[in-house]
Amino acid sequence: CLVGSEMCIETEPLLIKDIGEKFTKATVIADGTFNGKEAKLEKEDGQYKITLPAGMSWDKWDTVIKLQ
Repeated sequence: CLVGSEMCIETEPLLIKDIGEKFTKATVIADGTFNGKEAKLEKEDGQYKITLPAGMSWDKWDTVIKLQ
């Protein structure tokens, strides 16, 4: 996708096993422009799928998602 003159980088979603808790919202906790942004949360095949907002990528050491 294109945002202005920059290209978006889509990252792979994170899949987490459903352990019986019900989540309906995922929010990014991060320094910078993505803090407080909603991450896409879908439930499929006994797991949750979390997709970061467009333009954001996973930091292997420090990506925090608040599930509610």
